[in-house]
Amino acid sequence: MAVSLDTPSFALIDGALCKLNRRGGVTKRHLPLGSAVVEFRIHGDRLYVRETAEGFLFGMPNLYCLDLNLFISWLAELPAPDDPYDSIANADNQGLLCRTVSGLSCRISATDGKVLGPVLV
Repeated sequence: MAVSLDTPSFALIDGALCKLNRRGGVTKRHLPLGSAVVEFRIHGDRLYVRETAEGFLFGMPNLYCLDLNLFISWLAELPAPDDPYDSIANADNQGLLCRTVSGLSCRISATDGKVLGPVLV
């Protein structure tokens, strides 16, 4: 499938998620809710964003979904208030496969960020 010249690109620049034009110029910047964005995944018209757990209030999730205009669609539910997300393993039509700091693997709904359940590995 050919990529349109109007298709935006995204990059992490100084801890912020940035939308870039075709020349590489920043057209929009999403500043972190906590201290820094460290990972993102694009799936269709969604951007799944994970920040470092540092800088978040206890129980506030460090994983959330943005639309392509960098507006927040949802904040992910945490499996436990003291277990923030450590990585995004995969993104598909059903949602995200994520790992928490304690090592729990869980599936997150793509539509609302709810935990669908632990994943046995």
